[in-house]
Amino acid sequence: MVTAAERIEFIRSQADMNWSDLARFLGLTTQQTFSDIRKGKHGISTKLANRIAEKFPNLRREWIMFGVEPIYVQGASSLAGDIAYTPAGYLPVLNSKDSVGLANIFPKAEAMMRNEYHGMQEYSIGMLLAVRPIQDISNLLYGSDYLIETADFTLLRKVQSGSTPDTYTLCATSTEAYPDGRQLYEPIEIAKDKILRAYAICGSVSPQQ
Repeated sequence: MVTAAERIEFIRSQADMNWSDLARFLGLTTQQTFSDIRKGKHGISTKLANRIAEKFPNLRREWIMFGVEPIYVQGASSLAGDIAYTPAGYLPVLNSKDSVGLANIFPKAEAMMRNEYHGMQEYSIGMLLAVRPIQDISNLLYGSDYLIETADFTLLRKVQSGSTPDTYTLCATSTEAYPDGRQLYEPIEIAKDKILRAYAICGSVSPQQ
């Protein structure tokens, strides 16, 4: 499956730019962000994804951030409209004939993505997640797992009720703790209207499976 590092390299190579030129093109002061992504220090942030999507409108934002296929917006076939490219090893959208039977295993899912998010012991890094975009973000199912995206962060968490009807509590299931006993991944309460996008986790499978 394609990692954030591989996605950013794909964008650079298809744009036919070096890292410095790509940074300037996207309005970044340095190429350090790209270096950190390539080293696996973090993924592609919402802010960076917005810049990429603005400069390369043929690329789907879901693919830029999460690796969720298809790569291109409907009707586009390449980054600039004239270069056809299919990354090796990519899993297709689940309604594809090439979805190796996963559409039958996860009938409610629309695509597969690679997990790059910590905090949920059920989903190891690198595991394949079957996901479905949620239309009504204000009515998520308590106790279910979602990939939650805001303007500031993206988290894979279990959603629970908040202290008010207008909030959710995002809970990790990891039991990791600091030496003083504090949880490494503490619950986060967030206003519903701060959520930009949510994806339901319909199932998961390890690459070995």
